Amino acid sequence: MDYHEALRVISEALGRMPGELNGRAVKVMTQLERRVKRNAQKVLSKHRTKIERAGYTHMADDVVGFVENDKAGNVAVLVKGGNRTYRKWHLLDDGTSKAAPVHFIDETLRMSDADIERAVEELTERYTGDEG
Repeated sequence: MDYHEALRVISEALGRMPGELNGRAVKVMTQLERRVKRNAQKVLSKHRTKIERAGYTHMADDVVGFVENDKAGNVAVLVKGGNRTYRKWHLLDDGTSKAAPVHFIDETLRMSDADIERAVEELTERYTGDEG
């Protein structure tokens, strides 16, 4: 293989890389979304109250997550409160004048750190040649 042929092969491989990586990213990020959502539910369940009235939904029971492309076109994981509780998340996390902050978002991220690191490694190992 001569120099120009090798350069063409490398160029083609680099051109395919973003598409291949993006397809793989969706799969890995979907797994990550499930883990982060589960961690958020665990953390919120620690703050469960004993309210039992019709129509009441606890925040731990109303966590939604999905994978989407952000404005820059990158694959992103989004985990947030569902339709019934999304307005309350900042009140619990930051606190109010009558309630101390819980900082459950920070705790969820700390619990998810290892999963996030593993997802990044999984996405990059194919192209760096590292196997762990």
